[in-house]
Amino acid sequence: MAWDEWEQLKAAAAERQGTHMQLNQLPAERSGGKADLVSNRSAWTQAGTDIGSLREDISKATAKLKEGQRVSAATPAV
Repeated sequence: MAWDEWEQLKAAAAERQGTHMQLNQLPAERSGGKADLVSNRSAWTQAGTDIGSLREDISKATAKLKEGQRVSAATPAV
């Protein structure tokens, strides 16, 4: 395919497609209604407690994995 022919095909495709852009967003100023996001101290406190529990569980699991690796490394293969 000749270079000129390729350029013509690209130009024809660009003309058919055109350029479109759509921005999906809320209006700049919302009037009335209730806020979508509500934050309060008890929700943040509960989240912190849950994260602390998760950290403890991960620490325990990691310790068990390390112990298992240490034991299997010390056990001779059969």
